[in-house]
Amino acid sequence: MNKPESVSKVNSKHKILAIAILLPITLLLNLIVWDVPPFPVHARNVTNQILLVTLSDADIETLGGWPISRDYFGYMIHALTQSGAKTIGLDFLFDKSDSLFQEYDAALAGFIRTSGAVVLPAIIQSDGAALLPARPFREYAAIGFSNLGEESTIHRLPLTAYPGDSIFYSFGFELARHYLGLTEKPDIKPGRIMLKKSDGKKLDVPIDKKGYFIPDYFGGLDRIHRIGFVELLKTFQDHPDSLNLKGKLILVAPVAQTLPVIKTIPKYGAVPGSLIHLT
Repeated sequence: MNKPESVSKVNSKHKILAIAILLPITLLLNLIVWDVPPFPVHARNVTNQILLVTLSDADIETLGGWPISRDYFGYMIHALTQSGAKTIGLDFLFDKSDSLFQEYDAALAGFIRTSGAVVLPAIIQSDGAALLPARPFREYAAIGFSNLGEESTIHRLPLTAYPGDSIFYSFGFELARHYLGLTEKPDIKPGRIMLKKSDGKKLDVPIDKKGYFIPDYFGGLDRIHRIGFVELLKTFQDHPDSLNLKGKLILVAPVAQTLPVIKTIPKYGAVPGSLIHLT
């Protein structure tokens, strides 16, 4: 004899049916296609082992306008390294050398080299070629492409790209790989990317048929531990012992309204694109 369904299960089915009737058909189709719940039951917590260093309009003004000179980025890497950061992502494309201040480029490359913890973004262009950081920078940093796909609302993220004969992994993927100490080459299989940790344990990253990852977004800036760019540099200068970043993943990223950095994600709307890399 089949067991009768519990009252709670029956009520749940009725509630789901009621919601389905009330939701617009376009939204329902969107949920079916992307397998995304219509609204979050609760926001996902973000580990305190991740810190976002935000470059705002006020920071840019304080530092002399955009683009800010690269000596500030070098000093930022130095401050984060000295404070114990495990992984340092800079979500800025240093694709060209600075002909006016070559000494700043040399200093930045030096800080990247001595840190040994820096991850930089590249861009996969429309012709399929990779736009990489300038040579002095990419020689000493891990590189991941920062493209987020072509959707106006970003439901899924590409994790791999194949410019020429090379394979590139996404910027967020490289941040995670570096932070977790995953040095072995990922094993790409249908439906998943397999990663092997130094202790032999394996991690599976689920992907769809086209090799895209469907993220579980945590929300906007209010959901993550963060500090301003200038504030961190001042704190390091005045009270360096108060910056305990040992073992943390740090992403230095633009959030300025005057820069084209805003993207749209399901559930939460407009957010700085750099947050997507941390999902």
